[in-house]
Amino acid sequence: MLHYQPKDGFVGDAIPFFYKGEYHIFYLKRFPQAGPYVWSHIVTKDLVHFTELEDAVKPGPEDYDIEGCWTGSAIEHQGKFHIFYTGWNPKNETPQSICRATSTDNVHFTKDKRNPVLTPDSRWYELKDFRDPFVFWNPEEKCFWMLVCARSNQGPPSRRGALALA
Repeated sequence: MLHYQPKDGFVGDAIPFFYKGEYHIFYLKRFPQAGPYVWSHIVTKDLVHFTELEDAVKPGPEDYDIEGCWTGSAIEHQGKFHIFYTGWNPKNETPQSICRATSTDNVHFTKDKRNPVLTPDSRWYELKDFRDPFVFWNPEEKCFWMLVCARSNQGPPSRRGALALA
């Protein structure tokens, strides 16, 4: 069995993205015993030899993700790369929100000035759990869809897990 291990921190929540013959693997990295999660980035052609790239998305100083950038997904559309991730700030009314960062080279990412791009609607969802966006192209609808893990605001607490569609 082969594995990758960064020089510092640890690997969590791999977010693979295949583009033009290369596997781009984004993953959550946290330095031992301190600090919020960041989106780190490695690339490989063979899943044996890895090249570490600069971190793709780092927390703060913006309020919506000052305590961490959590799991999400990556896509390419018309030559632009998009990372959708969970911004984390436990001091906010909506501690988890959906954020976006973009890039033209799939290495240097810039956070969207409109972040967060999606927050839970209290008519249907609890405000605390709203995370892990997965974005994909729906060919039948001819548009992108986003699935988000959420919690319904009604029903028994142990049965409120929901999948939201945006």
